[in-house]
Amino acid sequence: MKKYLTLLLSTLTVCASGQTTLDSIKLFKDFELQGRTTAGAYTHFTDLINEGRKATLISGKDLQKLNSIIQNSKIKKHRQTKFGLDNVYIVGFYKGKEERIIIVSGQLIVNLTSRLEYHLTDTQKKELNKLTDSWKE
Repeated sequence: MKKYLTLLLSTLTVCASGQTTLDSIKLFKDFELQGRTTAGAYTHFTDLINEGRKATLISGKDLQKLNSIIQNSKIKKHRQTKFGLDNVYIVGFYKGKEERIIIVSGQLIVNLTSRLEYHLTDTQKKELNKLTDSWKE
């Protein structure tokens, strides 16, 4: 019984620590239509920073919407994969730590720093697409 309780508590801890709310988000105005692998997307953040690409702070309303989507999504561990086209690169800050996050074609949110995927319902995908489309204007 003790083994099962320990397993349950460790599982709950992983789930709770995975769904964090971000304090602020910087959006890179880099909307190229190019696919990348997980490793390529992670190093693309370094390129964006080193090249001095323009990044804007996302408004509080949009931050609240994105946090709501993340909080209500299903989390899975991210495995190396190829991302499609039309990706959005954001840097999220949580308790002063930088999190490299990619929004994959408005269908999936991947935290490349913590290696977590946030799987969305169809309603969440529509909401996320509206959000990312407004950022591209």
